[in-house]
Amino acid sequence: MFEIGFFVQQDNHVTETVNQSKGPTFYLEGASIAEGLSYDSFWLPDHWLLPNDVAVLDCWSLLAAVAATTQKIKLGSLVTPVTAHSPFLLAKRALTVQMIAQGRLQFGLGAGWHRQEYAAAGISFDSHRIRLEKLAETIRFMQLLWNSKKPVNFRGKHYAGSQALLQPNVEKPPIWLGGSSDKLLEYAGKYADGWIPFEMHRDSIVNRTAHLHNSIDKAGRKASDVIIGHATRVVAGKSMPEANQICRRLGIQRNHTATDLPKGVRTHIIIGSFEDCTVELANLVDAGVNHMVLSPQPPDRTHELLVTYKDEIIAKLR
Repeated sequence: MFEIGFFVQQDNHVTETVNQSKGPTFYLEGASIAEGLSYDSFWLPDHWLLPNDVAVLDCWSLLAAVAATTQKIKLGSLVTPVTAHSPFLLAKRALTVQMIAQGRLQFGLGAGWHRQEYAAAGISFDSHRIRLEKLAETIRFMQLLWNSKKPVNFRGKHYAGSQALLQPNVEKPPIWLGGSSDKLLEYAGKYADGWIPFEMHRDSIVNRTAHLHNSIDKAGRKASDVIIGHATRVVAGKSMPEANQICRRLGIQRNHTATDLPKGVRTHIIIGSFEDCTVELANLVDAGVNHMVLSPQPPDRTHELLVTYKDEIIAKLR
């Protein structure tokens, strides 16, 4: 099964202006438009402060609002940095949104990467190894909570909880992990229902998916147990010159530097004519991606581009 969703990329001055001028209304309207066009999912990056956008909105508050104003479209966090949260409080937040959405939440989790956000919030930013340890421990704690109808006690290396009870009873949302390190993929193989890397080159997706499938095998699970996703900005126009003009306005480059990527993992943004972008996305589907999450560029034109992409790109992928 192949699905397509969308997100609004946050780390740019255009989105900053949108957040300041239109606020949550922009996202509520976008999710409603996407639902009417039969997009499968709406995702929201979970940040509090970014280099090129200091006006980012709270992810979970906004997901709750979107959940209350839509009926069918899936809703996801792309992805929540669990190392900034109490596992119990994060599970309670997810449970509440899952209730409002009536079972449509896609629970996206990651280890966190933007040190300045943590500093602004007064939260310790640990080494990559420790952040990954905390991610795995958070998942184990939350799984206990979701699967128990009685209070649970948990004591790990980094987190502990006494007589913790997650009520009312709600269907557990699927867990999606974001990231690409060997250890992250090991955890995805053990615990996740989906893996959603960000702006990764096709060759790297193939390489990392093979590593993920190896982790799934070692965990005694089936490859079909973990959905392969991919989130990426898309700069599409009637021609390559038109797409390049958008790139210049936004300062976008096809291949860029990302934080905490393992050696050899290549980044990549989809740029070109509608036909070029359709071909690139089709190649990702052939590489195993079965849930594509696109961020139409420029972000202030998201609403109209959802319509355009549906006609010019998505219709040709399905």
